[in-house]
Amino acid sequence: GHMSTKADVSFVAITNHVLDAAKSNRCVTLLRQEPDKEELLSIARGILFDANASGDHCIRRIQCDSITLRPDEFVNSLCKSYTYMLHNEEEFQWFELFFGLRDFVFFLKAMRANASMK
Repeated sequence: GHMSTKADVSFVAITNHVLDAAKSNRCVTLLRQEPDKEELLSIARGILFDANASGDHCIRRIQCDSITLRPDEFVNSLCKSYTYMLHNEEEFQWFELFFGLRDFVFFLKAMRANASMK
């Protein structure tokens, strides 16, 4: 139908790709700033180490082979590594396929979901 007639169906598309000029003149673009260090640490701590109301388990210690890390050590290292990879495009060219904060959050959720309970 014509743009002047009321549509029976609406459509919302979400993409991580930059749209060309023809598409972007008909859309709303939401850009979020990259989180600062404290916000990134807060996101990681919240996902990995906070128990939620449904009684879901949360990680209390991190052990990799014979090394045991405190939660804050682990979160700091993880966030520092993520930020380093995000800002060093020449060294980590494959990381351009990583969609940023959204994928980082999904990565953290997967770590929590697959953490072994001992």
